Amino acid sequence: MAFMLWYAGIKRCHVSTAAAFSGMMPFTALLLSVLVLKESAGWEQWCGGILVILGMFLIGWHQAAINPLPQQHSSEHGIN
Repeated sequence: MAFMLWYAGIKRCHVSTAAAFSGMMPFTALLLSVLVLKESAGWEQWCGGILVILGMFLIGWHQAAINPLPQQHSSEHGIN
């Protein structure tokens, strides 16, 4: 059931958003296993999670540098 919902959601979003969520799955699994199942995680797992988050941040930052949002001018909205 979870995979059916996952793929239904991924099908409806942009490819970069889907990649970001796919990349976060291992870290989310680590975090939930520690919080919900009271599993223990070593420093290697936490460092890996930090690297995943850093990678997602760098991808988003790089994409924003390549494709900046268009600037809205105040005259377009009737504000002078």
